[in-house]
Amino acid sequence: MPHSPLRSVRPRRSLGALTLLAVAAIAVPASASAADDGEWHVLDRPVAPTQQTALAFGDRSHWLQPWRAYQDTRPASSLADAAAINLNVAPAEIARTAETLAAAGVRRVRVEIGWDQMSYDDPSTLATSAHVEEGLQALKDAGIRPLILLNASESGPTANRRGRLTVTKVAWLGARQVTLDATSAAKVVPGRTGFDAGTLAGGLIITKLDGTTATLSQPLPLAVILPGSYGASTLRYRPFAAPRTTSGAPNPLFEETMEGWLRYVRAVTRTAASVLGGSGFDVEVWNELSTRSGFLDASRYFNPLPAEWRGTGDVPEQLLARTAAAIRDPANGTPGVGIGNGFANQTPFASPADLPPGVTALDKHPYKGLLRFPGQLPTTDRNIRTLGADGSPLGKRATNGQWQTSFNPTYDAFLPEYYLTGIQTEHLVRDLSPITTSISGRPHGRTVRTQDGRLPQVWITETGMDPAGTGLTGDAVTRMQAKATLRGLVAYVGAGADLVSFYTAKADRTWGLISDAFFTSASRTGRAAADDPSLVGPMLPALGRLLRTVGRGTTADRRLELRSIADQHDRIQFAGNGTPQAPDLHDRDVVTFFPFQQSAHRFSIATYVMTRSLAKVQQPDLPEDDARRYDLAPETFRLRIGGVDAARTRVSLYDPLTDESAPASIVERSDDEVVVELSLTDAPRLLQVDDGPTGD
Repeated sequence: MPHSPLRSVRPRRSLGALTLLAVAAIAVPASASAADDGEWHVLDRPVAPTQQTALAFGDRSHWLQPWRAYQDTRPASSLADAAAINLNVAPAEIARTAETLAAAGVRRVRVEIGWDQMSYDDPSTLATSAHVEEGLQALKDAGIRPLILLNASESGPTANRRGRLTVTKVAWLGARQVTLDATSAAKVVPGRTGFDAGTLAGGLIITKLDGTTATLSQPLPLAVILPGSYGASTLRYRPFAAPRTTSGAPNPLFEETMEGWLRYVRAVTRTAASVLGGSGFDVEVWNELSTRSGFLDASRYFNPLPAEWRGTGDVPEQLLARTAAAIRDPANGTPGVGIGNGFANQTPFASPADLPPGVTALDKHPYKGLLRFPGQLPTTDRNIRTLGADGSPLGKRATNGQWQTSFNPTYDAFLPEYYLTGIQTEHLVRDLSPITTSISGRPHGRTVRTQDGRLPQVWITETGMDPAGTGLTGDAVTRMQAKATLRGLVAYVGAGADLVSFYTAKADRTWGLISDAFFTSASRTGRAAADDPSLVGPMLPALGRLLRTVGRGTTADRRLELRSIADQHDRIQFAGNGTPQAPDLHDRDVVTFFPFQQSAHRFSIATYVMTRSLAKVQQPDLPEDDARRYDLAPETFRLRIGGVDAARTRVSLYDPLTDESAPASIVERSDDEVVVELSLTDAPRLLQVDDGPTGD
């Protein structure tokens, strides 16, 4: 066996595969050194279940990395099939945008066809059917599979008639009646027409009309309404009441609105099937329960809530189950449609075991803005315990029951993989992982089956990075978004997600991932546009290079292992306090290893340093207007990789962000493992591994 450069020195270990019983054997450096001291600092067994299992729900850790609890080798096609973007463009822009996205390798988009697009006069018909069919046809022509969001935002929850009502007399705060002019009174449909209240269309429902005197469903929330014209909406359906009455019988008010919703579901899915086929698209039921979901709760419209609206039952639960049943009904002609639970977007509590028959995915929206520690993590923080690197509690419980953390590191957290880390107790690894754990007594994990025995997928249907508060501007924002897109895609798919849809294609404040120049110029489309950063910005060309390099191989019969990580520079993400419980978090502790199998002997491994902040100045010597100031300067690591034919293994390294090759070489071969020395930054580089016969 060749001499091992990793084992020729006394290893200084960092986090790795820690268990509470092994803590005493772990040597932790008392302080971090940024200098290259010539010694290889080794992190052995970086992948270990305790990285996840040590963190019960209600615990968090700056050191434990739940994404390192297991090691998957996924087929290359899983990355290509997961890459998606939220398509928020105008109808006239869909075809051109779809063609350009497809040229970059994007094969899925998320689009919303809301309930408010139904005809008011015929609520079983899409009022916008011509535009919808044209847009879906453009996606089909580009080879893109849409995820259709079925939603009823409170600002336009159902088919409606927008207008204005004129008030003729002053009404004060708390009033239950207003006086209208005769023309306005003639427009009112009692029980369905209401004044718009904030984002709630028709939120002040007119329950009764006596001549021109309108009785309101709740007290006037404004200090005063002066005579004048005010926005109003007439809703085709009333807000959702409780599913069952207080006596336990089906609630007619709920059933009326539910039937309207199901008409909408059938109209949208049948229209989509007529263009795409019954297996050519997927749906997501609802968008973010905590965001503009007032239509699900009649108490938002009535105060007090009338007796006939009260009762029992869960509206979202019923809505999801009955929507899935309608789509799965053979008469609907949509047998191959995936169905995602959008009510789970913002909550960790939705368990796969509770998904009703027909539902195929838990949907998530892992957004997180800039956090600055320790200031944004109080010493006393309710019941959330902080755990140290060894999995033991870092602090104590106060007499009032709240947790007092004894040490918090100082650093900024601004990373797309935030919800794969243990920084917050509500991480997503519980649902992505092959390890089954529980939250509030309900099971979570990829092997937990739904009510009808399915193994559900996890769909990231929205994610993105908001630069607000980071100080990033101009090119630094778009470069950050490009890095975040590459990192977010390989990390979430590498951890087990089956869809990652980035927000959003076109500018929405600072969220646009495609440059405005593309939408203001019709000069180029397709590959010519997708590869031109001056036209589309840096994200799409980099994503295209990533997807083309990884490819679409479907083989998944081998498993690579990351057995150790070593470096000489000993650089850190943040400083600890010199104890085994709170050591420095080294760059090697957050080096990623996400392998994708391309063929029987070829692999593409996404590897990078998962830096805690993409807004940190990493290269201060560069000019202030150079976006590369925020790029981690290349650092050399050695990765011990198992599961290969060492004698035949060949490697190379490619950076899709910069479209450049980077240094990588094998420095040791032994049986089924090789040690690869390579240069990494904070954006994914693709380590190409081939252990087939030369020329294969």
